[in-house]
Formats: sequence, C-alpha cells, structure tokens
Amino acid sequence: HLWASGVVREDPKIDRRGPRARFAWNVLRDQVNDWDGTAVISHEFFAGATEQQAARAMADLAGAEVHVVVTARDTVSLVTARWQEFVKNGSTARIDDYPADEATTPHDEWDWGSMDLADVLGRWGATLPPERVHVLTLPKPDEPRDTLWLRFAGLLGIDATRCDPGAAEVNESLGVVEVELLRRVNADLEGFGRAVD
Repeated sequence: HLWASGVVREDPKIDRRGPRARFAWNVLRDQVNDWDGTAVISHEFFAGATEQQAARAMADLAGAEVHVVVTARDTVSLVTARWQEFVKNGSTARIDDYPADEATTPHDEWDWGSMDLADVLGRWGATLPPERVHVLTLPKPDEPRDTLWLRFAGLLGIDATRCDPGAAEVNESLGVVEVELLRRVNADLEGFGRAVD
C-alpha cells in the first residue's frame, strides 16, 4: 500500500523502493477489482495525492462502491507523530522546522498538505457523494485500546470479534530523548538512502 500510494501520487522517486514498486497500484487495483467483497486500501501517504490523482485512482476502481475514510487526530499529536516518523526516515529537521512549509506537493509525503484534514477530505471526497466520505476520530487516551478498531469495523459492517486487535504490535512513539538522539545521529549517517537501510 505504501508503494501504491507513491504510484498514485506520481512520486518520481518510486523506483528507489525497488523494481516492483512502480507496478504496486496496478496489482492492488486488479486485486480489488477481482474481489467481490469489501476491500481496504490504506496508507497515510495517499493523503498527499492531488484531487486529480485521487480521482484517477478512484476511477481505476470503477466497479467498486468507493468510500474514503480518514482517521482524524488533533493537530499537535499529528504533527509530533509525523515529525518523529520523518526523523526515523533520516531527517535532521527540528520539530520547530517541521513541516518545512504549508505547501501541498504530492511528491512530498511529509508536507503539510498530507496532514490538513479539510484539504485531504476535499481532494479525496471531491468526486464522491457526502455519504461516502467518513471521518473516524482517534479515541481519547482513557478509552479502551480497541475503540478505533470497533469504530472502523462498524463503519465497514464487519464483525469486529473476528480479529483480535490485542494481538497487534503496539506502535509506541519515541520519547523526546530518543528522537533527539536519532535526529543528531542522522546528520552523520552516510550511504543510507532508504528507510530500510
């Protein structure tokens, strides 16, 4: 889904992901179009697509009843989490310098345009009737851990008990000390051109 988001956004650096990456959207599209049940395509980098790119992607799924689901969280925690991921992917930017500007560029999956909820909903929902555009809010810290899963399963109309969300890995944030250390180390790393390096 990561690779497919790069193809949809026409990322000129898609080949750095590997030789199969440029075909990821075609593979995913074909799988969805061949499936007669509910399918989910999901990756945060789809949020950076332009209105035209989003419309083309949804047109590729013309046989399906397409819905757009966006998970919304408060801006402060969103920017902080995205900045941490940016640093984990090699950035040396300080939190005060992230995002670099308020532009929306589909080739920059880390820019403000991929985090602006209204803008994302406007671009992805432009060709859909309102009843097919959904916003799921993140649960409050004191709510049960499976709250988001229950909301998502309810939206899709699937039996939430068929999956055990407790078995999933916890994606814990880096602490301030850890991310600052990594940010400083990143400046001295050489030969690391991809996150997997």
